[in-house]
Amino acid sequence: MQKRGIAIVLVCLTVSATLPAVANEAESFDVDNTAIVELSDNPEYFRTQMLDFVRDMDDALQVALQHPAIGPQLAASIDRGSLQVPLPPETYGIIEDASLEELDELRSAMAAAPGALNAPKLLRFGLANLPTTSRAMQAGCTDVYNDFATVVSLTEAQRGVTIANNVVGLLVGIFKTIKDSANTFLAVCESPIDIPTSWSQIPSIIILGVVELITLALDLTVHELAFSVADADRCINLATCPPHGFTERFRQEEAPTRLGKGCDNRDNNCVGGIDETSEDLFSPAVAIDAALTSRCYTNEAEANAAARLAVRAEDDCVSLSQNPSAHEGRLDVQFARSSCIGTLMATATDKRGNTSAANAIFVIDDAPPVIALQDLSNTCQPTVEAARNAFGLMATDDCTGARTNVTVVEKECVADFEFEAIDGCGNRTTAQRSVRLDGAAPAVDIDRLLLPTVDGRVCFGSEPGALTEVAEATHFLDNCATPDLLNFVTTATPTGSNSCDREIRSTVTDNCGLGNSDALQVRLDGAPPTISCSVAMPILDPPDSRWVDVGFVLNVADDCGAADVKIDIAVTSDEPTSFQLDVKGEDDLAPDARIEFGPGNVPVVFLRAERQQTTSADGRVYLIRSTATDACGNQSHTDCYVSVPKVQTNNRSDVVNSGQVFDATTRN
Repeated sequence: MQKRGIAIVLVCLTVSATLPAVANEAESFDVDNTAIVELSDNPEYFRTQMLDFVRDMDDALQVALQHPAIGPQLAASIDRGSLQVPLPPETYGIIEDASLEELDELRSAMAAAPGALNAPKLLRFGLANLPTTSRAMQAGCTDVYNDFATVVSLTEAQRGVTIANNVVGLLVGIFKTIKDSANTFLAVCESPIDIPTSWSQIPSIIILGVVELITLALDLTVHELAFSVADADRCINLATCPPHGFTERFRQEEAPTRLGKGCDNRDNNCVGGIDETSEDLFSPAVAIDAALTSRCYTNEAEANAAARLAVRAEDDCVSLSQNPSAHEGRLDVQFARSSCIGTLMATATDKRGNTSAANAIFVIDDAPPVIALQDLSNTCQPTVEAARNAFGLMATDDCTGARTNVTVVEKECVADFEFEAIDGCGNRTTAQRSVRLDGAAPAVDIDRLLLPTVDGRVCFGSEPGALTEVAEATHFLDNCATPDLLNFVTTATPTGSNSCDREIRSTVTDNCGLGNSDALQVRLDGAPPTISCSVAMPILDPPDSRWVDVGFVLNVADDCGAADVKIDIAVTSDEPTSFQLDVKGEDDLAPDARIEFGPGNVPVVFLRAERQQTTSADGRVYLIRSTATDACGNQSHTDCYVSVPKVQTNNRSDVVNSGQVFDATTRN
């Protein structure tokens, strides 16, 4: 939307806050005889309506300038404001050149004041009812008859002014919404004013300028005529007034704003003298300082004192006092409190009984807020923020609500909290709490180097022994607690398919409930394997140097299972295996024993049927020694003997075991 600007030069005026209200006089203006002109929906017809409207307002303003009652005041206002009358052609040109979109905006602005198009007719009606003459009374009167004629004339004139004033009041009400929405009038300004504004607001500004100028002139005329009538009426009754003289009754030094108010140093009703009580027609003015309600009070006595000091009361005729003398009016101040609310009621009564009152409410809060916290005395928190949340701070106040502050001083493994609650009146409550901080579990380590191992396997003879030794090999450390404050336990748990296997775990828990552990696998085996052997051929005869399968059988058992048992088989002899001459003078064959493993890893022992052939030989004895070693190093062995007799016999009683010093499986 294109916005047009125009320099509108206006005088800053203020419409009278209270227009005279005269009962039944409005009946002289029959609005119903003139139907309200509606705004056209047709853009071009609406453009014509607006041109006629502005032109009619311009004509009404020119008529007002020529009126003898308000013309001089209006002309003076126009001169001061540099307003052009008649309106310049460009005012009409704005409407003539407006686009359809701009016309729609203007229509929306005018629609805010229903009946606005009737304004020119209303103005003309008001101007037609204005009196054509105005008389300002001078101090003193000499002809009671002429004064009476003046009263009659002025009373009729005043009636016309009142009708016109009511009409203008209607206009002001019609255009008040436009004025509020336009928001272009300033409370204080200097003339002239250049007002950059939306072009759609310009007609409203022009209309309002006209209405306010006429209102000002009309207001001045009404006051002048009203005072003239009152003065003339007093002059008629001079004969019945006490003999103070006319000049004394109308003292010019009295401020015009006090004239006719009952305390204007005049005898307004010519009865009872100057400013007697019956002349006081106005109530006292009572006000309470706004500062009273803008603050909060922390005790009732302070609030009561401040409330009484906040009362401002005055009367145009008498002084006001809470303990009045015979010449004073009464000021009654009542203070009350209900819970958090203080109430002040001030009532002023003048001598005649005219009364006015004012009241105010304000906050009284003499109780500090209450802080509620969760008990964390036997707990530990991992972080300061977690502790803050766990406290669950709540602050309540019975009057104004409370804001909170939290201050934290963090030390090693401890945090000191200070909680503060402040209510709307500044009452303060604090609470201090300390909480243990520990977010790290103890460190735990089992030193494997301190434990017995066999081929990398940790072995113990019993579970109690395992628990004791692992506990002694466990090292632990906590960031907050000393070792004596830690809970340490070692446990054994069966693990795997072997009944001898255990998991030994060392667990350390600090006094915050944080725990850690280390574990290792051990075997509990304190008994060696059970082993036995046998041979099917304990005697080899004849000694013909052949290899013989002696039918070796080995039986092995272990508490932790034979699968992990290692078997070692050694064959020794009490004779060397080589470099011995037989009776034929030939060397013996060597070695004389060999061990083979058949299906299922079953050992098979072959021995050579051989012995020394010398005359001093006493036969040969073979020793087959089998050794069983379990996973924890426990060992056991068994021996089987095979003999080669000295003579050909199945009896080996003639064989002498000379000592098993020769390895039969090697040459020696």
